[in-house]
Amino acid sequence: MKTNLACLLFSLLSFQPLLALPPDAEALKSKRDAKIAEINGVYATELAKLQKKAMAAGNLEVANEIEKEIAKATPDPFGSSKFPKLDGKWLVNGKSTRIFKGDLLTDETSGKHSCSYDGESITIQWGKSWEKLSVDSGNLDILKGVNADGTSMVYKRISRQ
Repeated sequence: MKTNLACLLFSLLSFQPLLALPPDAEALKSKRDAKIAEINGVYATELAKLQKKAMAAGNLEVANEIEKEIAKATPDPFGSSKFPKLDGKWLVNGKSTRIFKGDLLTDETSGKHSCSYDGESITIQWGKSWEKLSVDSGNLDILKGVNADGTSMVYKRISRQ
């Protein structure tokens, strides 16, 4: 670890830009992002309960403030673009079922993986591996792409959540 830190410091001092995180660091980042999203999801769920109480009490001002806080805690990474929301259950290659919720994908073994969108494609991080997907033209419920091994991937939305 000291060697990696020394290399990083040398790169920074030499004004050599880092092109990408090493795979181990990317895996740690992915795990961190998944945990943060999980915590934010629990927070948003509890806020939603408080919002319902405020609405039942007729306190619309408080309910609106809680709504703003929910939006901060659960930003939609695709909401600022023209990209469709992915939330829902998806069948992958006609075999396994996966669930998108916000910027997280839950796989068939309940593993959680972070997702990102660069304006053209969706990248799902699987530890050291990945999948890159694009929306099928004309059908917002089909995603097509490949994984790091070059295997073709087809996601078909089977329900919205």
